[in-house]
Amino acid sequence: KNKKRRQKKAEKNALEKEKQKGNADFSAYLEFLIHGGVSQIKKGVVGIQNFPDTGRGVIAKQDIAEKQVCVSVPVSLCMSVQTAKSCPKIGKLLTQKRAKVSATDLLATHLLFEKHCHAESP
Repeated sequence: KNKKRRQKKAEKNALEKEKQKGNADFSAYLEFLIHGGVSQIKKGVVGIQNFPDTGRGVIAKQDIAEKQVCVSVPVSLCMSVQTAKSCPKIGKLLTQKRAKVSATDLLATHLLFEKHCHAESP
């Protein structure tokens, strides 16, 4: 319990430091992650970057050892075939019997849809 409390306190402190630095993109993303249940965010190991072809994403800032945990993400924040199928706006369209959509196509379409939604995306 103490370890989890220390981890939560460290995450909140990291969030406050980023806000003070004026790093709005990273602090907003970090806040989203922390409130979503993400833990073990290793500051300095990973960061946020805007990529020309794909937009904002996570980048390794240093070499990462095999089996080193940099970020722990709960399943509730992950995209999957199930989350795509249960999407209230496009799930039924993608799962119609005549659609015959592969899992890869289903995930890609859902990802593109969520990217298009921007702020409205969960």
